Amino acid sequence: MSEFRCRASDDERIDMSDEVRDKQGDAEPLNWACTVCGYRVEGESPEKCPDCGSGVEEFDQVPKPGF
Repeated sequence: MSEFRCRASDDERIDMSDEVRDKQGDAEPLNWACTVCGYRVEGESPEKCPDCGSGVEEFDQVPKPGF
């Protein structure tokens, strides 16, 4: 069995400049959890919990698993 290795030469490497890093900004979690029943939703916070009916004020932003 042969071993395959791919390695970029110094000419092929691309480093991110500080300017590019600044434009990317910080990653933010987009998961929300109902503090009453624990229901979780990804993306925008719902107006009310589909499980228990609690309002949007009962949702807290939480990190995505593995984020």
